Amino acid sequence: MGSVAMQQVENLLDKLTVREQAVLLERLARRIRLAALPARVQPQDLYGIWKGKFPEDVDLDTALREIRQAWETEWDEGGTFAE
Repeated sequence: MGSVAMQQVENLLDKLTVREQAVLLERLARRIRLAALPARVQPQDLYGIWKGKFPEDVDLDTALREIRQAWETEWDEGGTFAE
């Protein structure tokens, strides 16, 4: 923005109330954040992203079942959990 345009903006700012200036600042911040985002990020297939990251022989259902059973055992034994 040229110095003439900046001077015009500053002159207009002087005519705004403090509340109006705050609202303007919020809108400018939102515009800056949106402008900084990458243009249209395409979602990626999660299968493709994680493929090859874990051993193929892992049985996720069995692992989750074992974790849940351990939790149930702790609850049945009256275990306490840190808060």
